[in-house]
Amino acid sequence: MLVSAREMKRRIDDVIADATAFLVAQAQQEGKKTFQTAAGEIRVTGGAGVDYDVEGLLDGLRKAGCPEHRLDELVTVEIRHTLNRSVLRQLTGANEAYRRAAAAAEVRVERPWRASVR
Repeated sequence: MLVSAREMKRRIDDVIADATAFLVAQAQQEGKKTFQTAAGEIRVTGGAGVDYDVEGLLDGLRKAGCPEHRLDELVTVEIRHTLNRSVLRQLTGANEAYRRAAAAAEVRVERPWRASVR
């Protein structure tokens, strides 16, 4: 049953990809990315875009005399902490105080159920 459902999903994904390709071709031909249809408005997004080398941009703007406070507004710094569970197991297995600290920091989360076929 799961294999059949996944095959149907793959077919639907193929139909969606074909329809999207058709709409992208229409958008390019007509020179617009929004279409009005009987079903409603269709918008085509994506395609080529511009991204920036943030360090290079900051360096160039500094050299051009851009004030530092404006650079601070331009760039948001993100710090992401990830947990190495292998190290956590080592720490909590070797020291009772570490185990208690880890237990106090536990947060229960609900994750969606998934099934896989191999």
